[in-house]
Amino acid sequence: MNTGYEMFLLVCEEMSFSGAARRAFVTQQCLSDHIRRLEERVGVRLFERRPRLQLTPAGQTLRASLLQMQALEEELNTRLGQYNAGLRGEVRLGINSGRASVLLPRVFPAFHARFPHVKLFVVNRETREMEKMLREGELDLFLGLNTRLEESFHVQPLGLEKLYLMLPAALLEQRFGGSWPDRLEALSGGADLRDFQDIPFVERGEPSTTADLIRQHCLRTGVFISNMLNINDFSNQLELCALFPAAGITPRMILPRVSAHNLNCPPECRLYVFPIRGLETSLRVDLIRRSGVSCPAFLAALEEMLAREVSHLNGQEPRLPLP
Repeated sequence: MNTGYEMFLLVCEEMSFSGAARRAFVTQQCLSDHIRRLEERVGVRLFERRPRLQLTPAGQTLRASLLQMQALEEELNTRLGQYNAGLRGEVRLGINSGRASVLLPRVFPAFHARFPHVKLFVVNRETREMEKMLREGELDLFLGLNTRLEESFHVQPLGLEKLYLMLPAALLEQRFGGSWPDRLEALSGGADLRDFQDIPFVERGEPSTTADLIRQHCLRTGVFISNMLNINDFSNQLELCALFPAAGITPRMILPRVSAHNLNCPPECRLYVFPIRGLETSLRVDLIRRSGVSCPAFLAALEEMLAREVSHLNGQEPRLPLP
């Protein structure tokens, strides 16, 4: 707001040229000159000087408009200051849908409480796609699995994540008959995929880091599994395994979703989860952002919250078999 407008508002508050001049630390003549030049510029009288100083209708209109401008300017300065302090902005987070369904309900409420003026955009993709999006500036941060490490990536390692075989109760009964509950203890020590080569599998669609790891394991051990359906949405994968029925492969981080499913389904649709015997390789989990790019406070905080929650989910061995 220019000086003439500021002087005008001071006179409006004081309704006295001398009082406004004292507040502005200028002479009364200097203040009067500002008001005169302002009236010449807008082409109307803003004050009636006699019998007492008061605003003209035009002056009242200008005062109302300037007060609105003043409020908008203050709000703008506040927002710009929040951007500068890393308290306002937006984050484009890449994460696959299954992990998003587990992590975001645990992380976003606390993140929003701390940064209420930061908008989070979630992009559900697989790691290879997210690598490309980060390079091209379409993401600020992503949760990657076995990410290809590059100089342009700033990598925060979060540890290793195991994979598990997921079998519905109906399928276990088909395979082992009425004695299938007695087999659970033995399977909890590790299920051999060779024993399940003739049953249908629901697998992650391409591209999938999880599917790649299982494919490599099968090639190494000479196992052939019957992949009957590929689908990337984990919620649908879980339901299809339970109802088809079919086997599936689930990462450790997704097990809370399996437990939630088991609480709300009939006994024959419950999903039991077992370690995979002979699978020595785990998924490497990393948080990736571009290196050499400034990291605002809200992005650093989101990284920290995600890292803490991922470490918590993967740090404790689940009680197997589920449920």
